[in-house]
Amino acid sequence: MLEEYKAISTSDGRAWVRSSRLAALREVDAVVFDCDGVLVDTRRSYDAAIAEVTDRLLSWIGVRLPWKRFAPSLILQLRRTGGFNNDWDTVYTLTVLSILALPESQARKIAEESWPQIGDNPKPILSSRDLKAVTVRVAALTESFCSTDGFTSFQSVNDFVQTNILSPVYASALSSVQQWLGYPGSPPTSLLSTIFDEAYHGARLFRLMYGVKPRYYHGTGLIENERMLVRRSDLEAVTQLVGVGRLALTTGRPYLAAKYVLRDLMNYFNRKASIFIGDMDVHPELAVQLAQFRKPSGLGLIHARRTLSSDMLLYAGDSAEDIKMAEEASRAKEPVLFAGIYGASIDRHEQSRFLRECGADLILPTARQIPVVLAMMKS
Repeated sequence: MLEEYKAISTSDGRAWVRSSRLAALREVDAVVFDCDGVLVDTRRSYDAAIAEVTDRLLSWIGVRLPWKRFAPSLILQLRRTGGFNNDWDTVYTLTVLSILALPESQARKIAEESWPQIGDNPKPILSSRDLKAVTVRVAALTESFCSTDGFTSFQSVNDFVQTNILSPVYASALSSVQQWLGYPGSPPTSLLSTIFDEAYHGARLFRLMYGVKPRYYHGTGLIENERMLVRRSDLEAVTQLVGVGRLALTTGRPYLAAKYVLRDLMNYFNRKASIFIGDMDVHPELAVQLAQFRKPSGLGLIHARRTLSSDMLLYAGDSAEDIKMAEEASRAKEPVLFAGIYGASIDRHEQSRFLRECGADLILPTARQIPVVLAMMKS
């Protein structure tokens, strides 16, 4: 695959253009952006929230694992499957796989004991010897799960768990945990999703989105740790190439969360051509309408292309779901190209290699280089 690419040096690092797509890239007349990992660095927000909430949930039942140390690699593995754009699903998966990884004697304690009140600080049920073994087994179970086919996130992990239950003790423990988490479900009814959104959004934004007071977190959210990966001048440069009103967003975030972090940069994106999939959880009345756009469906890109009347659309994303979106749109005979962004990954080298293996049309260190490379192609 490497010989199919032309390498280009940029101020942010090396870029690659797929040789067979040079002519098509010259025709790009509209650009759609994913938000997380493309416009916004979320490693200290969404990724941190996954580790923190998984740790909090398991700690309440006495299972304490070193999540801050080994969660990033597990999160990356799950996202590479193309079925984990929803971070609630990631927390759920890591939680139930952790229960499955316990020694049977500890799983029995979970199955037999009453559930703690939220906020309790129970004694850890794992010895230091067990802790190491469970950590290794969680990693092995995650790797095994990620090697299976046909991901649909929540249902996929349930199917995997059912085929890997070692005894009725684990079945009972997992059933109790699943009921306690109240997942799948949205805030404020589901424990898992409520805690996650409170931790990520913070008290004020959570209340604004859901219309209820937070119950578990009352301070600032991890969203405050995010930093922008593009500047106003970058979006101005793209606009000069493709035209005013010809940029759009397709993101799993709710609109309010996207606007909160992008602030006035939201003005560069055509609202009618954009999709905010997370609004289906904030506004249940929109669930049926927005469900069809849930990643990795290509319908969000098709909607954007047709709304913008684009003859050649470029979609910038950073995940396996984003790649699948572009592929699905292309299979529907839509003129869509994919630009993979690797700079905000925990392993830039591995991410760029992954994008080349997947056949991305354009591979960039940052989204800031989109106008630079497009201008180069068009000159």
